[in-house]
Amino acid sequence: MSSVLAAQLLSGNEAIARGAYEAGCLLGAGYPGTPSTEIIENLRQYPGVYTEWSANEKVAMEVAMGAALAGARALVTMKHVGFNVGLDPFMTFAYMHVTGALVVVTADDPGMHSSQNEQDNRNFGRMARVPVLEPSDSQEAKDFVAVAFDLAEQFGTPVILRTTTRVAHARSPVHLGERPAETVLRQRLGFQRQPELYVMLPAHARRLHPAVEQRLDQLREWAESTPLNRVEWRSRSLGFITGGAAYLYVREAFPGASVLKLGAAYPLPEGTIRAFAAGVEQLYVVEEGDPFWELEIRAMGVDVRGKGVFPRTGELSPAVVAQAVRASAATPAVQAAFRSGEGAAAHGAAGPSRGPTSDAAPVPVATGRPAPEVPPRPPVLCPGCPHRGVFYVLRKLHLTVAGDIGCYTLGALPPLAAMDTCTCMGSSITHALGMEKALGPEQARKIVAVIGDSTFIHSGITGLIDAVYNRGRTTVVILDNGTTAMTGHQGNPASGLDVHDQPAPQVDLEQMARACGVGRVRTVDAYDLAAVEKAVREALEAPEPAVVVARRACALLERGPKPKLELDPELCRDCGVCLRSGCPALEAQGPTGRRPKVNEVLCTGCGVCAQLCHFGALRIAAGEPVAAPTGGGPARGAPAGQARFADLGAHEAPSPQAVVTFSGPAPANGVLRDFVIAGVGGQGGLLATRLLAQLFLDQGWQVKTSEVHGMAQRGGSVESHVRRGQEVLSPLISPGQADVLLALEKAEALRYLYYLRPGGLLLVNDEEIPPLAVAAGQACYPGDADLRRAFGASAGRFVLVPGLALALRLGNAKMANVVMLGALSNWLEIEPAVWERVLRQYLPVRIAEANLQAFHAGRASVPRLAVPAAE
Repeated sequence: MSSVLAAQLLSGNEAIARGAYEAGCLLGAGYPGTPSTEIIENLRQYPGVYTEWSANEKVAMEVAMGAALAGARALVTMKHVGFNVGLDPFMTFAYMHVTGALVVVTADDPGMHSSQNEQDNRNFGRMARVPVLEPSDSQEAKDFVAVAFDLAEQFGTPVILRTTTRVAHARSPVHLGERPAETVLRQRLGFQRQPELYVMLPAHARRLHPAVEQRLDQLREWAESTPLNRVEWRSRSLGFITGGAAYLYVREAFPGASVLKLGAAYPLPEGTIRAFAAGVEQLYVVEEGDPFWELEIRAMGVDVRGKGVFPRTGELSPAVVAQAVRASAATPAVQAAFRSGEGAAAHGAAGPSRGPTSDAAPVPVATGRPAPEVPPRPPVLCPGCPHRGVFYVLRKLHLTVAGDIGCYTLGALPPLAAMDTCTCMGSSITHALGMEKALGPEQARKIVAVIGDSTFIHSGITGLIDAVYNRGRTTVVILDNGTTAMTGHQGNPASGLDVHDQPAPQVDLEQMARACGVGRVRTVDAYDLAAVEKAVREALEAPEPAVVVARRACALLERGPKPKLELDPELCRDCGVCLRSGCPALEAQGPTGRRPKVNEVLCTGCGVCAQLCHFGALRIAAGEPVAAPTGGGPARGAPAGQARFADLGAHEAPSPQAVVTFSGPAPANGVLRDFVIAGVGGQGGLLATRLLAQLFLDQGWQVKTSEVHGMAQRGGSVESHVRRGQEVLSPLISPGQADVLLALEKAEALRYLYYLRPGGLLLVNDEEIPPLAVAAGQACYPGDADLRRAFGASAGRFVLVPGLALALRLGNAKMANVVMLGALSNWLEIEPAVWERVLRQYLPVRIAEANLQAFHAGRASVPRLAVPAAE
């Protein structure tokens, strides 16, 4: 096997940041939003590039436009719905012919993993008459940035770089280059006064619009010759026009078919398309999102099959593409492709199409036999989240709650169920005002708007001014947790931290509200339920707009000792009121299903549930507080009987051993290539994914990974894929094709079992994290017998690893993911010394040695008889 030379394993977002750096970008601006956030987070580390988190996407767009007007290469990033906010200046900027270059990255989210809609932003390229580039993997993501900057300068146009979640959050090898000398980059800087180009008076715009149309004609000629669009001739019986992530799916599903890859998504190369269509017997267009290319190609008079065959909604995959084409195989050309092996018969059925937050159940396994019903696991507000108590109060008061975009959107889910609308950033205040004006002043006493600190800065200020100006009596609750939490704790103007997490001037939210004209502003501790309720009641009674700032730091940012919560069983009346808070650290137990069980590892000691208990059964202990978990973020719950290992030395208890069950013949002793890692958001599945992928890359394999992440997945079901081989195309593994399913939680092993191939290896961390429905006593958690029975539907090997117990023995529950990697290492051909080198190289120094211990504990937990002899 030839090694990959001078390559680094980068996500699409990391590659875009690197590409901007190498292309001589001098400024990067954006607003955080999954799946685009990591571009600015990575670009900020490169010298010579000014970066900022802007107040919103419109501001970011205008800042980048200003840099381009000054002759610089500028990058602006946002998720797809953020482009809606930035569209106002962008549409006019498309008329300007600037000396610098503006590249706009829009990260679309097919499948809506972390978004409120599924729009396709290629349409904005056509609307603005500007080019759209769409990479398929991380290498192209880096390379296309340089092309975009060159294109912008050549034609005097902004350029859109469109990615999707499976490009932005997929990892593959990237060959790095060098950045031009700063002296070269700054030679062309300087603003040239040209009001006829830069001042968009109607008279100027009328003269410029024809030039925009002429430029589009020139771009069509460019599209015919650019290597970004290429024809790959194979069998002429079947052809595909595709691009982006869909290109990889088509290549994997139909390796023998001819393909026209559109790296330039707009404008299209009509001549190339006509020639390709004439060269194949049956033609399909495969695209995620709208039938954008399909309609353009049909307008050319070319016969093509598209959204009549492929799904109109959701994201694609190799299995979805293969199944759709197979189902449409009415023509001899398509039938012949499957008979000759040009089609991907190996991919089988597509299986359920759903994101990581899905509540779909039961799940089909590889054999088609149903698994036991798995309780839904939507994302939840974290234990100790300061928003929880506020929503409890709003529900208690039976208010209509106009909500907004952020972690607190999860307050809409049961049992809190305390949010009634959520449309876009900043809409809460204006929705509430509109309801009030429609329903009258009496109904206004039952309406409240809820908005986060970052969202208030983003889009809430103008709505609040509008409410004051138009004599509303809107009550606004600003949930101030001191960070932009949903996208990973970025700074914002109200947090006092800049893009580099350094102190910055801080907006005073209370003073801002008063400056907007609000006379009634009150600040309360979000954990103090009585104070929150009193403040909200008073605000609702006021005949004018009122603002309540509910302030408490995000629970994931808190460090240090935690107060310990205790339950007095003698005082508990099994009323279940405390469970209505929806805290994951409280689990229903007992014959009534309404008695709380405190998960001491998970509990942060916020005391909200204790305030709900009228009998004093829940209270903060007077003794020493329990130690906070190290390594950041909340620790996870321990299954019954395992927490006892937390304070035991190795001499006091035997080291727990994995339980290996043979449900059929052992897996083949060949190289394991496809790995699915499943678990609960916050368990460290992404770190395990990256360590495993880096290990394979360092061994010379071609590697690709795919993941969905962001705080929107916190506490919900998550999965990631790792693939290695001589050539790896799709980053996604098709159902029934995974060699290994590594599950960090038992119920998630069942949820994602349909990925495992017959004869595959199932490694399960012996940890139970009850979904909220289970914790509330509304659903049953599947037992070990269910897991073994479901796995028995496939031949292979089932290994139950005491991952959490071993991690607790080592003092940190968050190391269970590395324990599981240690167990997995027994089935891989890579020596432990190589694993040690990778762990030391890619983990922070402060936690590397502890994780090395966790790795060896997991490796030693697997009985030697379980290791295939050939490995």
